[in-house]
Amino acid sequence: MKELIAKYTLAIACILLLAPVIIAVPTENRASVQQQVPTQRETRQGKLSSYKKRAQQSLQRATEQGKRKMQQWGLLKKEPAKLYICADIEGVWERVQTFVAQCDGALTILDEDNDPNPATNTFKTTFPGNALFVCLGDTIDKGPNSIKVLKFLKHMKTTYSNRVVLLLGNRDINKERLLLELTPEALNMRDNKFALNKFRLNSWEDNFARWLAIRDDKVDNKVDGKHVEYQHGASPKTDTVLKLKWMLQNNMGAGEALDFFKKEHFRANAVSTSDFDAYIQYVRTMLSPDGLLTYYLTHADAMYYNSEIQAILMHGGISPDNLGYVIKTHADSSHPDYKNAYRINIRTNQDLLDWVRELNARSAFCVQQGLNGNLSAAIPIIEAQEPQIVTNPAILIEGKPLQTWGGPNPISIIQGRPWDKANNLAAMSTDLAAQLYRAGVLMVFFGHSPVGQVPVILKTPLPPDLTKNQAIYFLTVACDTTSAVPARNAAVIASTNNVTVHATYYNRTHPRAKVTPQPLRYSSRDKFVGRWFRGGGTRWCISPLTETTTLTGMWSQAPGKNFNVPLYHEYTDHNIAIMLEHGGVLPVPPAEPPIIPASPIEAELANTLEQFKTLTRKEPDQDYKIWNEFHTIRERWMAQREAESNENTRKLIRSYEGKLDEAARPFEPRHD
Repeated sequence: MKELIAKYTLAIACILLLAPVIIAVPTENRASVQQQVPTQRETRQGKLSSYKKRAQQSLQRATEQGKRKMQQWGLLKKEPAKLYICADIEGVWERVQTFVAQCDGALTILDEDNDPNPATNTFKTTFPGNALFVCLGDTIDKGPNSIKVLKFLKHMKTTYSNRVVLLLGNRDINKERLLLELTPEALNMRDNKFALNKFRLNSWEDNFARWLAIRDDKVDNKVDGKHVEYQHGASPKTDTVLKLKWMLQNNMGAGEALDFFKKEHFRANAVSTSDFDAYIQYVRTMLSPDGLLTYYLTHADAMYYNSEIQAILMHGGISPDNLGYVIKTHADSSHPDYKNAYRINIRTNQDLLDWVRELNARSAFCVQQGLNGNLSAAIPIIEAQEPQIVTNPAILIEGKPLQTWGGPNPISIIQGRPWDKANNLAAMSTDLAAQLYRAGVLMVFFGHSPVGQVPVILKTPLPPDLTKNQAIYFLTVACDTTSAVPARNAAVIASTNNVTVHATYYNRTHPRAKVTPQPLRYSSRDKFVGRWFRGGGTRWCISPLTETTTLTGMWSQAPGKNFNVPLYHEYTDHNIAIMLEHGGVLPVPPAEPPIIPASPIEAELANTLEQFKTLTRKEPDQDYKIWNEFHTIRERWMAQREAESNENTRKLIRSYEGKLDEAARPFEPRHD
């Protein structure tokens, strides 16, 4: 009955709102108006008359007003909120195309804009409903389509306004440095005002000469394709081009960005265009007042919170170190507009809203000041997009310890990474998840850290006393798939109490592999997402969609060792292949063995092993200390095993020796 009333109410609203348009046309003029109505052929060609356009607009307004009224009267259910989340694009158009293809028609691109002119935009898209499109940042740099990507995002924002959320990534923000560090004053380093930026200028001075001396095709330290005899100050154009290329390659991880821009912007004339002319056009296209990147930066936030879905999104991630942290507004504390950094204790939803609002406001201020060339006010946001600055006392420059970039910036939600102490991608701790849950957050989404072919869902069980004994998981979703080959993106779709991933997977390592694209869809509601299962023989594997911790972080590394990327891909490909063999879901895991109370000996062994693991987590950089402790425990257990007469107890001790060996293996001192 309610649905019938709703339909009639909508029809009446449309008639009442259209009536003035129809009545306003005099009877004697209606024939002429009818003559102005386009023929069927003209309609097919898209040549609608202004009268018909006004009628369509009135009908659309009436429909929207009718829907709003019926929602107020309780006759029409509100469409639930939904977020379509697109992670790092990095200038690769295929990542936009594949993302859109995974949206199942919710977002479509009707016409693309391939014109490099930033002043035009001929994109045509459809994005019906009330869903939101969220871009997690890092829009440009490492691909050949940065102009096209930015024009698409500008079209989305101007067309759908508040339904499009743009977030700041480190690759977006760091381009402001070109406006601040490629000026003649900065290149010559003769002005005291650049003392505020001394770390970055020193970094250039200390490493520039060594970089120029490299003769490797992978290092673009040439001007117009040729190595030059460099003399500082002899040629301003040469100084600018080489400093630009050094910054792109060494500070921004995008050594090919200028060549990509030349080919996209100048096309057939790319080869004949000088590097300096390309630089000038790059700055105009990207960072002029009406530049494409300027538009993105001035419309992007540092963080976004959706209260309906209870989701918070940012580029880098969230951790106890950056929760509630608000950046300062200037590098110069004597400036009259200086506001110091501070931290908001996130206890309630209002605290969370205050943090999001204040951090976004200060980030927008610093971004705008950087675009205006104000170095002092720009440095706080520049620091927020770069790794942590660390001091190396072993290397002295002019009697002062060398400052370099270290690991992820712990206090930044833009550059920080939610890693554990061994640099593994990890689920959120129970304490942090509970704190955010009390503040109205149930999900966190981020990009920045590549996690392989598909996004990774990590689950943290919330304490029963907090959820009234309901089984509720806090979701952490790592969305960046820029390490996937061929280049593509997945669609991460967030709705109330659920996250769904639509992705494409290429199986390369499974024995029955078919190296063809296969659709892969999984949800945080799936029964076996995050469960252990048997994968090949007697080997136990863990899903890349793990429940508590992960063995498959892209950046997984033992302390002091290299990133363990092959291990990551081996586990991920193997496990997803098994999912595909079972119709896209994980098979039912075997029954867990019954829990047998531990004997006093086993309890002691388990306790000693756990203490050793705790030591490795607390002091992951103390390889020799951990290795010595390992030897002490190992020798004690071996002596205990040799003195034991019971064969079962001997086997038990031997099994714990194996567990100890495995835990200590990453800390074995190297002798190279």
